[in-house]
Amino acid sequence: MLIAEDQLLKQISPNDIVVDVGGGMEPFYRANYVVDFIPYSKRVKTTKRPFFAKKHWYQIDICSKTLPFTDKSIDFVICSHTLEDIRDPIFVCKELSRIAKAGYIETPSRALESSFGIDPFPLGNLYPGLNHHRWFVEVVNNKLIFTAKTLYLTVFPEMAVNGRKDPVLSFFWKNKFSFEERILDWKEYLYDLARFKAEFEGKSYQELRKNIDRKLTRARIARKLQKLIGKSKPFDFGDSFTKYKK
Repeated sequence: MLIAEDQLLKQISPNDIVVDVGGGMEPFYRANYVVDFIPYSKRVKTTKRPFFAKKHWYQIDICSKTLPFTDKSIDFVICSHTLEDIRDPIFVCKELSRIAKAGYIETPSRALESSFGIDPFPLGNLYPGLNHHRWFVEVVNNKLIFTAKTLYLTVFPEMAVNGRKDPVLSFFWKNKFSFEERILDWKEYLYDLARFKAEFEGKSYQELRKNIDRKLTRARIARKLQKLIGKSKPFDFGDSFTKYKK
């Protein structure tokens, strides 16, 4: 969790029941309950005495099971640096909104995930963001938007940004919050890269989109030329899978 602890504590009253969802490795000490895939024994111990005990630790797959709390029974729920990792953030968001009266969500910003050289892995300069993250996360009109990360930024690295000065998305909510998955086809996805770069850097979206179209046109021409001179052969699914046919 990167937000200042005192900022978070200002949102929590002394008698509030607090749940940390997905904070297993470094659970927030103020949480009364923790829900995570990892067991209690693998948590990172902090210098501050936690409010939760072993019996208040629920080891479950949060994408497969509903959270073990009744509707609006929790005063405050925290979900920090979890939603970008998991296969079904929409399901988890529904559960967060169901069980809690208020909460805080934190993820890496889309800007950080659109920046090269972020991952400490030795080859991290070859791809944007962190290799194990599945989603771009944004807030649009007070709604959490999830867009699947793909390899397109490695093909169009000119659409990357420098997000090091804006690394975190911080989202406080009360009563309930809105969320959705943005589902795009391949070309819409490319234009969405241009849309984000234009918004983040104050550039012309139309010009960035034209740059994408020009690159696609050059790639199509190059592929046709390769086929004409016999240096490129389309993938033949029939031949490739013949050995599996019985």
